[in-house]
Amino acid sequence: MAILLAGIQDAGRLDAVPLSVLRSRLESALTIGDADDIYVLPMLEKADALFRFVQDRTHKAYVEAGADPIRVEVPSLRDAIASPPSYINYYLDFVERLRENPQVASGLLQTAELTCFDALLGDEAWKADSFSHLFTTEHKGLLLVGLRCLENIAGMQVSSPLRAIHDLPFRGSAGKVPDRREPSDHPTLFEVPGSTDGMGNV
Repeated sequence: MAILLAGIQDAGRLDAVPLSVLRSRLESALTIGDADDIYVLPMLEKADALFRFVQDRTHKAYVEAGADPIRVEVPSLRDAIASPPSYINYYLDFVERLRENPQVASGLLQTAELTCFDALLGDEAWKADSFSHLFTTEHKGLLLVGLRCLENIAGMQVSSPLRAIHDLPFRGSAGKVPDRREPSDHPTLFEVPGSTDGMGNV
């Protein structure tokens, strides 16, 4: 749900900023912790320069004293901090897909909620006609792209319980307007089969 919410919000930001700017801000947020910071990386570049200066001076002093030259590569602090995680490509692909299909993306959080907390738990409320517009092949496709993104971010241990989404029959129509007054054979999320209304009526 967190990945879906973040993806939908970032898809909306593509209306105002190009993908390259969004990528740059995300990389900064995921590496140095602040999408708007302009100080940390330049400071690390100066630290790298200082380390190289001290290393060169020390190396030169040993050589002048008669020691054999030994060159030791010191990892760059800037490169170690600024390298973005590989999963950012999967995430941005997900964001672009959401941006390309705003009609489906607008209801995807509700689709995910019904999928995770109803369908995958064996309940039947998600099959009601009033929810059919949330369970189209397009909704399933975006959920599966989000699932792939989750696998790359958190690992298979986290995402494996959700892989049953592949087997769910999403057959609704995105163009159908649900009639919520129409009676359904399936109980809603707030109905328990066999329950009464408090007056003895089932």
